[in-house]
Amino acid sequence: MGASASFLASRFPAPLLAGALILLTAPGPSAAERHSANRAEATTIHILGEFNGWDTSLWTTDPGMTHVGNTWVGNFSVTPWFVAQGYQQFKLVTDRAWDLPPDYCLCPDRLNEYTTLSGPLCLVPYGLNAQMYADLPGRYEMVLDETLMRYSARLIEPFTAAITGLVRFNTAFMPLPAAEVLVSASGTTLTLARAFSDPVTGAFRVEGLDGGSYDLTVSATSYLPRIVTGVGVAAGGTTNAGVIALDRGCTSAWTAIQVVGDFNGWNTAVPSMTQINACQWEQAVHVVAGCYYMKFRTNNVWGNDYGTCAVQDPGCGVPLSGSVCVVNGENALGKINFPVTEDYLFRLDEAQNTYSIQPLATPAARGTWGSLKVRYR
Repeated sequence: MGASASFLASRFPAPLLAGALILLTAPGPSAAERHSANRAEATTIHILGEFNGWDTSLWTTDPGMTHVGNTWVGNFSVTPWFVAQGYQQFKLVTDRAWDLPPDYCLCPDRLNEYTTLSGPLCLVPYGLNAQMYADLPGRYEMVLDETLMRYSARLIEPFTAAITGLVRFNTAFMPLPAAEVLVSASGTTLTLARAFSDPVTGAFRVEGLDGGSYDLTVSATSYLPRIVTGVGVAAGGTTNAGVIALDRGCTSAWTAIQVVGDFNGWNTAVPSMTQINACQWEQAVHVVAGCYYMKFRTNNVWGNDYGTCAVQDPGCGVPLSGSVCVVNGENALGKINFPVTEDYLFRLDEAQNTYSIQPLATPAARGTWGSLKVRYR
């Protein structure tokens, strides 16, 4: 079992591995037996996966794989975004419906037979996603052999088109950030590729694209995002999208942010902070003097909260103002020293990734973003 576990850990991600191990610990019928029991003559088979957004509209807009004797042949594309993930999940969906009749899925009892672009498939209702490891962007051909119950894929057309451009920041603030450039097919939201601009020159280059029309979403911390639509590029060619200017500003990523911590028992029922402007939030909270951990909890759920950018400090040495980072885990702010029992004004600035906490009795807490002293005292 040790060798099998080592193979699974090296090839399959934890969520999929967990599901596979559950099935392996309770051996059922063999792949051939399941095939015989579940076999139904499919009239259509479609290749659906992460690389095409599991797009079920293809059931009606695309004829699917071509049936030739005991084999089915079809094409699919893998773009740079999904190459960067390291592996791609997919299923071969029969008769334009999930699971019933059964789809061609992962065979958990034959994991040692998988290679980067080939392996067994089993007809299983509600089965696990199969995986492959396409390492180059391009168009691929997939062949399903129903006699052998195996698939194989091969690269038939590399994607070599590119989009270049320059990002300019309309600001005197320095230093300038690197802008993120996300690429999607025009009129769609599925990300196909990503690049970052050079923080010194502003230049960016997105490679590994097919010929077509694309939309670019350009964003950077503390700047308003900009969408450039309809950037056309010929197969194998390069298109310069020109200069893309970003204005300083911010659009909040959240609809609610809560102040939670040791001082209020990590109470997730507390009201949201008040959004003073696009990316600035504030809230008055009564705190008993002491040292506490805390977070700015987003959208009323745990995960992607504002916490410390460094290691937690159990020694009560974290100041009442500083930087915050979006974290998903234990990285709470703190411990923060609250010197007196008082109503404190908590402020969060998403644009600057900073926080500040001040006693409402101090003049500095009274006169900037909002009028919380009037509302809370």
